[in-house]
Amino acid sequence: MKQSFILCSIVFAVSVFIAVTQGTLNSDLDSKYKVHFYNHMKSLPPGNLVTMLTKDGREYQCSVPSETKPNSEKRTPDLSPEALRDTIVSTIQDSLEDQCLVRETGWWTYEFCYGVSAKQYHAAEKKRVVEYEAGSAPVLSKTSAPLSKEDVVKYFSSPSVSYRIPYYSEKYENGSDENCDGKKRTTEVRYFCTNERTTMFALNEEPATCSYIFGINVGAICEIPGFEIPVTTVQEIACKEVLDVNVAKALGK
Repeated sequence: MKQSFILCSIVFAVSVFIAVTQGTLNSDLDSKYKVHFYNHMKSLPPGNLVTMLTKDGREYQCSVPSETKPNSEKRTPDLSPEALRDTIVSTIQDSLEDQCLVRETGWWTYEFCYGVSAKQYHAAEKKRVVEYEAGSAPVLSKTSAPLSKEDVVKYFSSPSVSYRIPYYSEKYENGSDENCDGKKRTTEVRYFCTNERTTMFALNEEPATCSYIFGINVGAICEIPGFEIPVTTVQEIACKEVLDVNVAKALGK
């Protein structure tokens, strides 16, 4: 019980230290770091040294390794931008063709029918009483302008994961203009993979009036180079108790 309390104290203190020095509080600290106690280690391994006191006054010194962030952006696909785009589109089509995905968010429900349309509606008694067309499917054209890989794969951040998520984007445009001050509704559809076992309507946003972002998790695109889910390495936090000088001499430490 006492060891467990000490571990919790150190994990908390280390999380605060990481938040201050690295600019982020890691909610998944336990999955990134493991705390190990050493009774006979003369010196701690290289790292950021953190000293703390437990509630009962015992002093510990811990060596925290520099954070290693998953680096999905550096896994550059060996395909040309055009071939990469065609591979992504083909994979998405195989996964979503003839499907409509729905996401309920309270008053509004959002619907995405791949290759057809994006919609926003309110339903009552199983009937759609208000409905807006949020955009129609684009036609993939063979552009004469050369593509770069940055044109094909972009990135966004999410508080649910510790890395930037790669995605492929399509614009569904020319939606209805009702209550939009004369402009037509548009939807950016972002296809990504943070869960390789499922395909789902994962998120929706309205960053500006009548302008939407739909996030579609497509498990199959995790197999495409550059879209794999990064593996976070578990790093060791080495700790040892700081003993009184006389006690240390008596123990020969």
